[in-house]
Amino acid sequence: MQRCPAPCLPQDGDHKRWKVRLLDEDLEHHFSPSDLVFLSPDADEALTCVDKSKVYVIGGLVDVSVQKRSSLTRARELGATAVRLPLRECAPRPDVHPILSVVSVVSMLAAVNSGASWEEAIGAALPKRFMERREAEAAARGE
Repeated sequence: MQRCPAPCLPQDGDHKRWKVRLLDEDLEHHFSPSDLVFLSPDADEALTCVDKSKVYVIGGLVDVSVQKRSSLTRARELGATAVRLPLRECAPRPDVHPILSVVSVVSMLAAVNSGASWEEAIGAALPKRFMERREAEAAARGE
């Protein structure tokens, strides 16, 4: 986590409790593809439950560009599973942007792993500004 830019980590230091591994080598040197679950906003299938026996790969891009389909492509290259968060199905609004911070994604996974519903986990982890922006855009369109 030493190489992760400060904006991608929680300000309160909560990330120090996460069970994460920073790898310099490729994933396939450490894990079997059958144990990997890539979280990709481009995947067709939604994640329905958190399997404690799996290794979840969360790609965090902390810059102004998003590389479309990169995590989905990498999962396919390795023969690993790729799923998306169930935002369309469970977010407070169906138009929530699927590109989220590492902090938001880890918070959602941790909450669901601890027994929260996806609706509760997503609602608690989404930054308020996401919801406010979408509501303002809908109001401007007259919806």
